[in-house]
Amino acid sequence: MVSAAHAVFRKDGQFSCGPESPVNAKRRKPRGRRRSGNVLVLSLLLMFGMFGVLALANDLGYLCLMRTRLQRSADSAALAGAGALYPVEGSLQSNWYYLAPDPYAARHEARRFVQANPANTGDLDVGLNPENVEGGDVVLGRLYFPPDLTETLDTAFDPPNSVRVTIPMSATHANGTVALFFARALGIVDSELEATATATIWYPALLPFATSETNWESISQDASADDFTYEPGRGDFGVVSGADGLPEVTMFPGPWDGEGLPPGNFGLLQIGGEGGVLEAIRRQIDTGPSVEDMGWHGGELSGGEQVPGRTGIKSASKQAFLGGWADGRNFGGILGRPRMLPVFESVSGNGDNAVFTLSRFVAVRLMAVKIDDRWRTGHEDTEGEEITAIAVQQLTNPDRLVQVRLTR
Repeated sequence: MVSAAHAVFRKDGQFSCGPESPVNAKRRKPRGRRRSGNVLVLSLLLMFGMFGVLALANDLGYLCLMRTRLQRSADSAALAGAGALYPVEGSLQSNWYYLAPDPYAARHEARRFVQANPANTGDLDVGLNPENVEGGDVVLGRLYFPPDLTETLDTAFDPPNSVRVTIPMSATHANGTVALFFARALGIVDSELEATATATIWYPALLPFATSETNWESISQDASADDFTYEPGRGDFGVVSGADGLPEVTMFPGPWDGEGLPPGNFGLLQIGGEGGVLEAIRRQIDTGPSVEDMGWHGGELSGGEQVPGRTGIKSASKQAFLGGWADGRNFGGILGRPRMLPVFESVSGNGDNAVFTLSRFVAVRLMAVKIDDRWRTGHEDTEGEEITAIAVQQLTNPDRLVQVRLTR
């Protein structure tokens, strides 16, 4: 019996079986044109496109690497410049206070760090910008505390506390542009980059108030109250009610007996030629004396020096402790901030004729201001008896005196 799987009918009506069948031996040729060449052309086109994408990715990766290195150079230069602007030693107590920002040293130190941290095999450099032009490579100015990322650098304020470094790589700058590699095949031979960083140093500026040695020593004699605590991140200024083991000295005038203070005067100092003017008091409360203010005292204040006093503090000036406007500038107040407090050993005269003989300067943190029968801490208020008073807490850690912040 023949299997149907091997049976094939022929044209003459006969059929044959098995692999020897001429039908099995004869195969039909495929119809249509051969297309193997099209695949080769398409493969070449895809390969060229793929190599182009890889080339552009390589250049983009190189630009990202250069941008990171450029930012590193700007960061280090800004921090170095801020450190040279105020070489603060961080002393909790000193027999003298000086304010001498060194713009020359800040600019040159920033430039030195740019040159020491090239972004590639070539050298980097920045202009010193001694005229402090706003668009310069190295610009000095002031930023306020607490920091506001939307705040612009105040280049006219005296004294400055910030150094901004901009490192451009452009055709109009001595650094030139960034040369590309594979993108040249597309007619793109180079690219421009720029990195900017600002370092701000908040140093312990001098308060324009003084307290007596007797009142200050009440801390060590356990004669002071412990009503406030500094906890960074709490409230608006980090000051809240409650004991923390560090008593406060209350001054101006506070509930103490006022020993050593002259009649009609509560310890307000006239620092500089306009030290008694309301606007100057508010400015000094927020930022401390300016270089011009200190120039009236030969550039520094020291133990044994005599400083005239002024009477009272107006309600508008009280707001400077909590945040407000000083000389038309917006700021965040100084509650919770480190400051240097003048301590006097003796005083003569009274009222606006008072003269304080200073003995030393101690590091404090301003904890609260009492205005309108209430202690103001920026976070919560507690009832009080005195109409106006300032409470400060002695600092015990020198590392807290200076704060540095880097912004981009």
